[in-house]
Amino acid sequence: MDATTAHDVLGDVRAVRQRVRGDRRATSVPLLIFGTITLIEAFLRPFVHASVNDIVAVVLAPLGFAAVAIFYRRHEVSIGVGSPTRAYGLTGLGLALALTIFLGLILLFGTFAVVGVGLLIIALRQRNFYLGIWAAIYGVVGTLESFYLISNRIAVSWSPSLVYGVLGAMLIGAGLLVRRNEVGAR
Repeated sequence: MDATTAHDVLGDVRAVRQRVRGDRRATSVPLLIFGTITLIEAFLRPFVHASVNDIVAVVLAPLGFAAVAIFYRRHEVSIGVGSPTRAYGLTGLGLALALTIFLGLILLFGTFAVVGVGLLIIALRQRNFYLGIWAAIYGVVGTLESFYLISNRIAVSWSPSLVYGVLGAMLIGAGLLVRRNEVGAR
C-alpha cells in the first residue's frame, strides 16, 4: 500500500468515525430534554406554590433521565449505533432513590443541583466535554437560583421564572446547535 492509498483510507476512516459519532447523538438529547423540563417548570412557577413546583421538579428530573435512556435505547436498536443507555437509566434510578431518601436536602439545594451533578457524572464517563460544561452551568445556575441569588437582582415578581426560562432556553439552544452539528457530521 502506497502513501496516497493509506492517506485516503485514513480519510475514509475519519469520515466514518464522524458519521458514527453523529448517529449516536450523545449530547443533544439530554440538553433538549432537560431544557424542555426547565422551561415547563419556568412556565408553571408563577401559577403554582413553590413547594408544588419543587415536587413537580422532583418528579420530572428522574423522568428526564428515563426519557433519555429510552430514546437512546430505541435509537440504538433502530440504527445499530448508540450511546450507553445504562448510565442514564442508572442515573435516573439513583436520582429517584436519592430524591426520596434525601428529599429535605434536595428541596433545600434544588433538583437543579442534583440533575447537574447527574449530567456531569455522565459527561465524565462519556468524556463529553460539551455536555459537562452545560451540566455545570445548569447545576450552578439552578442552585444559585434556588436561593434566589440571581432573581433578587431583577426587580420583577416573576424573576425566578425568567431565570429558569432563560436557563431552559439556553439548554435548548445548545442542544439544537449540537444537534445541527451531529446531523451535519453524517
